[in-house]
Amino acid sequence: MLKNKIKLIDKYIIKEVSYPFILGVLIVTVILIGNYFFQLTDLIIVKKVPVPLVLQLLAYKIPSVMVETFPIAVLFATMTGIGRLNRENEITAIRMGGVSIFRLIIPLLVIGITVSGLTLILNEDVVPWANHRANNIIRKTILKEAMPEPEAEVFFKGPQGRLFYVEKYDEKAGELHRVVIYELNQDQFPEVITAERGTIEENRWLLDSGIIHQYDKQGKIVLASKFEEMEIQLTDEMKELYGSQKSPSEMSREELGKRIALFKKSGINVDSLLVDYHLKLAEPLTALLFVLISVPLSLSGKESRTLNLIFTIVIVFLYYVILSFSRSFGKNYILPPLVAAWLPNLIFLFLGVILLFWRDSWQKIINKIFKILGISTAGFLLLFILNTDGQTADLRVKADYLNYDQNSGFIKIKGNIDGSYGQYYLKSEDIKIELADGSQTKLERTKNLELLPGEISGCDFEQPHYYFDAERVIIRPGEYIKMYNIMFRELNGKLPLLYWPYLYISLKQENSNFVPAFGYHQQRGWFIKTRYFYNNRFDLPGNFYLDHYTISGTAGGVKQYFINNSRQKAYLYYYSQQNKTDLSGLFNWEAELYHEANPGNWEEDFSYFYQDYDNKIEIDSALDFYYKKESRRSRINFDYEEQDYFEANNRDQRDYGFDFYFYDRFFDSLSTRLNYDREYFRDPEDGLEREINRELDLRYNPGEGWRSRLNYYNGERESPGESLKSREGGEFSISKRSGYYDFVFLMEQYAPRLTEADQVKFSRLPELSLEYNPPGPFSYLAQLGRYYEDFSGIEAYRLRGEAKYSDGFVLPLNSYLRVLQKFSSSGYQIEGREDNSIPGQQQSATELRLRTNLSRNLRLRNNYKYQQQWGYTPFNFDEGEKENQIENMLDYRILPYLYFNLESGYDFLDYQYLPLELYLNLNPTENWELKLGTRYDLNNMIFDDNLIFHSIYEGQRWEHRLGLEYDLNSSQLQKIDNQLIFNLEGDWGWYLESNLSFDYDYDSQISEANIQLNKKFHCRELKFSYDYLQEEITIQYSLELFPADPVGFTKTEDDLIFESSIEERLKNDDL
Repeated sequence: MLKNKIKLIDKYIIKEVSYPFILGVLIVTVILIGNYFFQLTDLIIVKKVPVPLVLQLLAYKIPSVMVETFPIAVLFATMTGIGRLNRENEITAIRMGGVSIFRLIIPLLVIGITVSGLTLILNEDVVPWANHRANNIIRKTILKEAMPEPEAEVFFKGPQGRLFYVEKYDEKAGELHRVVIYELNQDQFPEVITAERGTIEENRWLLDSGIIHQYDKQGKIVLASKFEEMEIQLTDEMKELYGSQKSPSEMSREELGKRIALFKKSGINVDSLLVDYHLKLAEPLTALLFVLISVPLSLSGKESRTLNLIFTIVIVFLYYVILSFSRSFGKNYILPPLVAAWLPNLIFLFLGVILLFWRDSWQKIINKIFKILGISTAGFLLLFILNTDGQTADLRVKADYLNYDQNSGFIKIKGNIDGSYGQYYLKSEDIKIELADGSQTKLERTKNLELLPGEISGCDFEQPHYYFDAERVIIRPGEYIKMYNIMFRELNGKLPLLYWPYLYISLKQENSNFVPAFGYHQQRGWFIKTRYFYNNRFDLPGNFYLDHYTISGTAGGVKQYFINNSRQKAYLYYYSQQNKTDLSGLFNWEAELYHEANPGNWEEDFSYFYQDYDNKIEIDSALDFYYKKESRRSRINFDYEEQDYFEANNRDQRDYGFDFYFYDRFFDSLSTRLNYDREYFRDPEDGLEREINRELDLRYNPGEGWRSRLNYYNGERESPGESLKSREGGEFSISKRSGYYDFVFLMEQYAPRLTEADQVKFSRLPELSLEYNPPGPFSYLAQLGRYYEDFSGIEAYRLRGEAKYSDGFVLPLNSYLRVLQKFSSSGYQIEGREDNSIPGQQQSATELRLRTNLSRNLRLRNNYKYQQQWGYTPFNFDEGEKENQIENMLDYRILPYLYFNLESGYDFLDYQYLPLELYLNLNPTENWELKLGTRYDLNNMIFDDNLIFHSIYEGQRWEHRLGLEYDLNSSQLQKIDNQLIFNLEGDWGWYLESNLSFDYDYDSQISEANIQLNKKFHCRELKFSYDYLQEEITIQYSLELFPADPVGFTKTEDDLIFESSIEERLKNDDL
């Protein structure tokens, strides 16, 4: 009978918690209603709304406010009630009576479930009705004087049965974003009008860039008509109907679900509404979660009520902060709606369970962990077939009895056998060993090893955490392990997970395992991915794939090596998958032929990859030969890419090319280089674009200062819309260096590259140069040559002389001056010109570099450049450029903690300032580095570039890298790259990696978003990963003995900000 009655202790605990709960509800409700009342004073003062109407509005707000207080009140009541019992040692007395914490929490769980159930009922029935009445009062009050403004994420009915929805509304600009209008009629499916944006003008809406969808009776689209602009009239009738607007807070979960289903039929993204839909079920469970959190915390000490109140505030704050972030991530498409709604609950559920275990005895903790881990592992290992690879290892065996048979070559070992073979740990009752040479003393040279029966594990514990329990085991060192009638056991052998009649493990392959991966894909549903590694009868490895998605269907394939040795590998791969829901971008099947060889001096790599889709095929093929022997090197490369659309030929693309390179040295003095390159790109609309380049280069250096070179190159480029471009050039030169003199004879026809439009073609026929570099700061150059320039059509002789001066001086006041001076003069004799005057050009270039150490840490650098020319040159290639500017650089450093650099200057020719550049490096600790840089236009008084910021921390366990680009002119964040890594090494370690990249310049702002969490459990590992771009969550269990493949994420194609130089990004405008 006692079991049918509520025990006295349960009544006592419920009574102890009930009073604080009621008090908490009343206090928090009064506070929130009072705060809301002060917000409504504008209605009374400005809008002249009657006081009774405001009181009525407050009354309608009480249900929604009250359900918000329930979780807080439960938390406060539990912390207060259980805390008092703990302070007065009543909990101690109860537990001494044999009552565990899990029994003690039952009445509190009843209270939590009751409050959560009551919250769910009120949220479904009372709160939406009251919120709708309250919001209607506000809408009608505002509508007395003006047209009502739309609200974001609100449904409302319009004239003629129309249903309106606006996802985002900019009140200041009067702009609507992502507008949906349903034209309801007698048919089952409505006409749907969608528009990316719109504007409000008095009694009408102007919609831009939209589509009109019409459906037949079966719900199939029969018409999809685009429009650039559409006008929607808002009549007085519509003003009256504004009272029927409903936001998600004014609808029950069932009603909101119907609206979401209606939107889905039109192909509209409803992630934002799905978050609210799932929250209507997740939020009521907050009270139950707070019970799980508060009970162990209230039992952790005998502190005062003040501390319990502080705990209450902190827990509530943390929960709603996490909820706010999670909801925001869900509404902004960073997290799936289901995950965004339930993430705070899962976090606090996990925390509550951990705290409960922490309060329980260690023995009970271990039992519970074994049960939970066993169930989880059984789910992960539905099928478990393992193959692995290794090298010949030493065999070490301990036993009570050993007998050697000289005739058979067998060693028989019996009794308490315990040993290891490499990383495999063995246990058996009877082992037979066949030696390779008949020797009895060297067991490491075993030919065959047989266990009858046997246990194999990768765990080095005396009682391993897991092992393969086999009836018979045969080991051939360096070749394979065969097992018969195997049972895989976990949790020290207590949990049998899988039976397999036969298992073959290759010791030649590094990764040969069968580890199923489980997870969830946003569009394809729950999945299991299996990969079985095997060896066929010819000892050739292969992979068998079998995957299943609950929504899109089954997938599978095979990868079989037909050549596999140390010199070459080749395989065929095929994979096919179902697409039951006609997801776009999902291929039907793919195949690959691959071959690589390394027979010695040659290396070859070939692949042909083919993918078949519903609307296209894609081909990617490449062939690469590389030869290297002593000084000779050559490479042949071919690549081919194609996209062929079946019904849209205007989208077809084809890109292919061929490269050849050869280099060799003869007689240690002659080098030869040959390069040939062809590239083709075919676009269906633009046509064929092609480019061909050829080059031959010979260099002969016999020694004693003699050098010679022969170079020839040509090429052509043809592209749509441009005429055929060609280039042909080369040079022949002989030079001799003797003492301080360097003589060069050069014949050259220079042709710029086909992509260089600002350079001209000219010839030196020939050019003689004599350079004199005596000791000291001076050097001299004399040149005489005959030149021809295609651009100007001028042929002329040129005599040129040049003098250079370079020296440095130590000055007072900790200063150092570097002087660089160059002066040249040229005279020209133009052929065919009757004028006897000889044109000439003089050039002078001066550079002064002054460095002053103002203090121990402060340094000022001033660089002045001046370049001037006089006279006239008939050519373009040697025309000098004028320059007159000063550059100033101020840097302050306290190594290794701080470095600050400021750069600017002035251009005297253009009468304008050079950009002001700022760089700051800060090292708060040995492992933490902060960098930032930007440029400011002093002429226009605006920032010339974004602010770039790096933060790199590399500690023993934590690594964090952050890169930001911020537009200081518009005060907008442009780009974010963030990486967080936590690595706790050891047999029970953790590994966490998170990558997130945003680029706000593109429509698809997220370029990379993923997280990976690995937990080691001594010789095995559990992996959790989530890839936002692939919309996939994966869970994988693996053994350290048979490691799983690394998790593959979608990586951003752009350079990460924190991996590049700030100065280079600013100076190269690489933003």
